Amino acid sequence: MRVCKNSSTTTGEESPFGISIVDGGTGKYIDVLEVVMELACPKSHLPEIFSIFGRGELLKFLDVFAGTTIRIPSRDVLERCMRDVVIYLALVRVLVPHRNREIKALANRYKTTSGDIRATFVKIEKAFHGQKLIV
Repeated sequence: MRVCKNSSTTTGEESPFGISIVDGGTGKYIDVLEVVMELACPKSHLPEIFSIFGRGELLKFLDVFAGTTIRIPSRDVLERCMRDVVIYLALVRVLVPHRNREIKALANRYKTTSGDIRATFVKIEKAFHGQKLIV
């Protein structure tokens, strides 16, 4: 690794430190912020966030969430929540006297019980404090 005194980063943006770092093996420039993230937060995923979103988006992320702990759910959890919202929206459109038929259809579609479908509806309704969500 070699430190060069210039003011541009790998993305062509101005380096706040007036230096760039060159990887001796590949000759590619490494953004100083990437190295700083590695040093400041060695057990975090900030270097990965930097490589995915880039300097500008990482800096915005840090401005908003600095000092907080963030939990990121798995894709399975997000898909389950999406399914629950779809169930809620399917039932909220049906008049109450006709809901049992729709509940049975949803239970068959999602390979679950009618009780689970009802519980899902109530859970989503509570999450939105009884507001009717209609799309």
